[in-house]
Parts: sequence; C-alpha cells; structure tokens
Amino acid sequence: FPSHDIADGIGRRSSFKMGIFKESDFWTNTTIKPVKAMNFSYPGSAENAEGMVVLKDGTVVIFSKDQSGITNIYSLNSSGKVTKINEVNLNKFIEPARGKGPRVTDADLSFDGSKVLLLTYGDIAEISTDLLIKPSRTEWKKGVDFNVIKGTDLTQQETIAYLADGSFIVSSEAADGITPAVVQYTCSICYRDWE
Repeated sequence: FPSHDIADGIGRRSSFKMGIFKESDFWTNTTIKPVKAMNFSYPGSAENAEGMVVLKDGTVVIFSKDQSGITNIYSLNSSGKVTKINEVNLNKFIEPARGKGPRVTDADLSFDGSKVLLLTYGDIAEISTDLLIKPSRTEWKKGVDFNVIKGTDLTQQETIAYLADGSFIVSSEAADGITPAVVQYTCSICYRDWE
C-alpha cells in the first residue's frame, strides 16, 4: 500500500527504522505489532524519499524524491541492507508542475506485480518492474519500459494506489486552503500500448 516519508527531507537523520506487519492483523487485532523491525541507512548520505513498493519476492524498493528530478532507486533486503540499484532522470519524460520538478511523491505496485506507478507533482509514470529487477539499463524507452499518464493538476498530490481492475486513484493533501481531492484514472486512459 502507499507509504510516505521513508527518508529524511532535511538531511538530519542518518538511520531509519521500518516495521514489517502482517496484513491480516490490521483487520483482526486491536493491537498491532510488527513481525519484524529493520534499521537501515542509505549509502553515502541522507536521502529524501516518499515512494516505496514491496515486490512479489519481498524486496523493498524505495524511490528518492529529489528536487533535481534525478530519482535514485534503492533496494532494501530482509537484513536491512540498502543498495542503490538504478537512477533515472525524470526530467527526460515528465514535465515539472508548479515549479516543483518531477519529484516522486508516492509509488504503488500493480496487483500482478508487473508494473509500478510513480506519482509526481505533475504527471504519472508507469514503469515495468523489470527495470527494478534487471537494473543494468539506465536509458528507458517509452512504450517498452515506461509510459507517462497526464496527471490531473491536484495541489500537493501525495498518494497513488492501483485498484484491482488496473485503474488507479490519486489523492492530494490539504494545502494552501485547498480541499483534499481523490481522482480515479480509469483503464480507458491507462496505457495499453506496451510493445
């Protein structure tokens, strides 16, 4: 499910803690405790990140949120080791919105595990999970590796989630007196032109 603020936006924290929970506990128990807790640090320096998915094999993939539009992609294994597996320049295919640049604000994995949505303040990228599993390719090809969906201009859009039918929803936070909104993107505008 979507997650936020899994790193340090102001560069003051050197380590982080992540809890792994049993999903069924959220529906059956009044007290929720993690099955496992992991301490981890990003290689090099503190990192700002808001997008995260858990792949089918249990690998946690984290997408950084950088003002430059360069997104670092990290994997976090079950022992808490963080490895940079790729980076992508979102400026090459996503237009900046309201001067904020194409910064990743959330991510979600499709139900079948084949694609990942990357939400920015403007447009939305849907990428092939293969880019995360086989990270040797740094140049992504539109229609093969990714596609871009024109985003609805929601102020401070921060959450994205696939629905079971392949459509997805985007929601915003309240900001600058703006009422939060939820927008559903239906499959009629989802990409079906993958090669």
